[in-house]
Amino acid sequence: MSVEVTAKISRLCTDANIDVLGGNALGMINTHDAVRVGAVGGKTPSENFRPGAATVISDSGNMVNTMAGYLLSAGIGTAYGISTGKDLLILLPLKRLLELARNDERTKLIVTYVEPGGLYEQDAIDMMCETVCPKPLTAYVTGDILAKRDLSLGHAGAVVEGGQTTAEAKMQAFDAYFAVEPFNQNRRYQKSTELAAKLKRGIRITTLHHLPAATATVCRVLDIERDFRPAAPPKLNTPRIGGTLLRVPRLLSPPGASTEGDGHRAERLGGEPRRGDCLGHAGHLLVRASRGTDDGAPGVRHRVYDLRPRPRRRGRERIPRSPGLRQPHGHADSRE
Repeated sequence: MSVEVTAKISRLCTDANIDVLGGNALGMINTHDAVRVGAVGGKTPSENFRPGAATVISDSGNMVNTMAGYLLSAGIGTAYGISTGKDLLILLPLKRLLELARNDERTKLIVTYVEPGGLYEQDAIDMMCETVCPKPLTAYVTGDILAKRDLSLGHAGAVVEGGQTTAEAKMQAFDAYFAVEPFNQNRRYQKSTELAAKLKRGIRITTLHHLPAATATVCRVLDIERDFRPAAPPKLNTPRIGGTLLRVPRLLSPPGASTEGDGHRAERLGGEPRRGDCLGHAGHLLVRASRGTDDGAPGVRHRVYDLRPRPRRRGRERIPRSPGLRQPHGHADSRE
């Protein structure tokens, strides 16, 4: 939506004492009362949304569904799932939604997904610093990797304009408010009065896969009762090419995620890959380790294979190979 149209809608609704969510938002869901406005949750919202204590606020509509699903594996349900949209002008910004969540009896903790662009998060942090926010906030800020490659997210409002609107600046702002380092899955968070005082404000996570462990730690340290027994960890579907089961690289596996699927077991790579290990695939390309010893010694190189069927030769016409690509050993179209 254009800024002009959004501003007119805001003025009309403000005069009529009506709150507007969006524009360009996926909607919101109230799990306790089984009420949904918009498309949050998709065709089967019950898969990711169970009544619980967390309010999820996200710039991205699809991330509301994803984060609610991750919370299930920590035994935490969702009270409200809200997509604010990420236009240049957001009519119900994070600051206002945090005020509502702070006063909501069902909400015990808050989870937010933040993209670069805009100063709405800074306004929310200023509000929380000036007032008392008794409910912990778990924040995930995305976009730092894209910024290093001169890329941007697709939302109209995810445009960096000024130093405070970058992903890095927003991370620093949240860390300063929390006064605690970002969540580290390798650290053992011992329950103590000092740690509880810090986590009262919340913590930032550096990857979305840490959300279940981070929220579980916050609940344990702050004595917040979980809503139900933790569900199974997120499941990684087993990749295949044709009927061949591929080995899943460790970097592609979320922490604690299951790599089993379709009754088969996808082995995880430990240390350096060995000769013949499949390291991943994208479309018609297959990446496989081509050198290295069976004991995983260093010096392994990657080789990329083209899996597309090759057209037959006509007479003496030669079909040029793609530069740098080979057919894997045993492939039906292999000429090596």
